Amino acid sequence: MLFPILVLALVPQASGRPAPLESGLVRSVELDAPAGTYVAWFRLDAPEAPDAPPAGLLRYVAGPDPDGGERVEVEFLFLAEGLRVVHGERARGEERHTVFREFGTQSGRTLIVSGAAGAGYEATELGGPEVVRRHLVPGGEFPLGLLEHARAGRAVPRTAEVFEPLGTTFEPLTLATRGGFEERILEARRADGSLRWGATFRGEALVALSWSEGGPRARAVPREEYERLRGEHELARRVAEEAAARTFRQRPPR
Repeated sequence: MLFPILVLALVPQASGRPAPLESGLVRSVELDAPAGTYVAWFRLDAPEAPDAPPAGLLRYVAGPDPDGGERVEVEFLFLAEGLRVVHGERARGEERHTVFREFGTQSGRTLIVSGAAGAGYEATELGGPEVVRRHLVPGGEFPLGLLEHARAGRAVPRTAEVFEPLGTTFEPLTLATRGGFEERILEARRADGSLRWGATFRGEALVALSWSEGGPRARAVPREEYERLRGEHELARRVAEEAAARTFRQRPPR
């Protein structure tokens, strides 16, 4: 998931204001969130080492878009890799817009997709030696929008072409929900029956996420725990950077 270095340009909304997660200003969603905004915090764990320190952190934000319609935004922070992924979706009527960004220590990628279901989507990708543009047909659903429909107790289709940002393509998935509103599980599976992703809800709360068979698992934690884990990671990163800088300065000239 690592790509050549690029300067990540902000993509403004119609009003000229970038959405908080799309712009990287993730803290602002908690400081100036519109009424009705839902925020949840998660820690990511490797299934084979559930008692180890977290593999990453995740923040999920959903609610009304100030410019109309709805938005869903997710921020991943993979601690060991130093990789941050920001994925935002906006829906207004039939219009859909998504921005998927990867921030690595020496790499980056930005993918912008806009269009309407049934009419296809225009995709623009930055991260290599040139800008890549393509038209995606047929149109389909976006994954965060499906998650938000399920979280709110709305119906989701049994099958759908669902956008996969890493491959910049739509893939056919079967969507199945089991359980009642108090606790239910949504699973998206490929044609061969393998798990693409899954989510667990309690009422209107998103409490767990999973990716692929044997992949990482995310479980909801209190905001205080999320902030503590993030703070510990940032402190360890700064200490390591300062130690590396001291070593470099003390290295004798050749």
